[in-house]
Amino acid sequence: MGKSRVAPLKRVTIPRMELTAATIAIILGKMIRDELEYIVTETFYWTDSWSVLRYVANDTNRFHTFIANRVQIIREASDKNHWNYIHTKSNPADAASRGMKVNKFLQADIWFKSPDFLRKPESEWQVNSNEKELILPADDPEVKRTVATTTLNAAHYSPLDKLITHYSDWTRLKRAVGWVLLFIQNLKKKVMKFKQLSIEMVEKAEMTLIRHVQQQCFHEEIKMLTTSKCCLRPRSPLVKLNPVVINGIMRIGGRLDKSNIPFNAKHPVFIPKKSAITSLILRDSHEKVGHLGYQSMLA
Repeated sequence: MGKSRVAPLKRVTIPRMELTAATIAIILGKMIRDELEYIVTETFYWTDSWSVLRYVANDTNRFHTFIANRVQIIREASDKNHWNYIHTKSNPADAASRGMKVNKFLQADIWFKSPDFLRKPESEWQVNSNEKELILPADDPEVKRTVATTTLNAAHYSPLDKLITHYSDWTRLKRAVGWVLLFIQNLKKKVMKFKQLSIEMVEKAEMTLIRHVQQQCFHEEIKMLTTSKCCLRPRSPLVKLNPVVINGIMRIGGRLDKSNIPFNAKHPVFIPKKSAITSLILRDSHEKVGHLGYQSMLA
C-alpha cells in the first residue's frame, strides 16, 4: 500500500513535510495491523530524512507545536528504535513523491517487491550505524529557546529601559531621567532639597539616553574606537561616516571639525534606526514644527 500528498501551497520546510510523511506512515501502519487477521509483534519504519530520525530519537529538547504534535503521535504508536535510515536510491516512496514514467514504473521492482535488503534476514538489514547522525544540531530552528531568551533579556534589562518604554513623549522622558539624575546627584552630596530642574540637567539626561542606546546597538564599534586606536572594520555600515567617540558619545567625524558651525552640527550623534528613542525624537521634532504627518515618517 502506498500513499502520497501534494505539497501545500503555503510554504512549509522540507523537514516538516518529511515529518508529516512519517506521521502518515504511522497511521497507515496502524490501519494495516487492524485489518490483518494475525498479531503483528513488531513494525519497522524507514525514512530517507535524518531530520525525522533526529526528532523521533530526541528525548530532551522541546519543539515548536507543529513538530511536537507529530513527534508525539509517532512516539506513542511506535518504538523509536524501530525507525531506521534508508538511502534515497533504495526508497520506493520516491516513485510516488518524485514521479516516474510509466514504462520505468512497470519495471520498478523497488516499488512492487520492496528494496532488496528487506528480503534478507533481519541481521543483514540496514540500520542506523552512525549514532552521531541522530544528535540534534544546536541551531535547529524547530527547537524552542524561550527560556534562554527570557533569561538573556532579563539580564540586560535596566531601569532606564523601563523608563524608555513607559514614556511616549521625548520631553517628558528627558525630564523623568533628569529628575533621576538630580536625585542621584543630591544623594552623593547628601542634599535632600530638590530645586527646579535645570536646562543643563535635561541636556545631561538627553546625552545619558543617547549613550545608553548607543551602548546597546553599537557596543562593539564604541569599544573598538575607544580601546584600540584603529578604524572600524571595512564591512561596518558606519565606517563611511568616520565615527569618533567624544565624552562617551559616538558622533560623526569628518572635515567639518574645522568649520565655524556649532559643535552638534559638526558632529551629530548616531541614533539607532530601530531604537524607541528614535521614534520619540522624530515625533517630538515634527510636533514642534507643526507637522501632523509624522506617523508616515515613522513607518
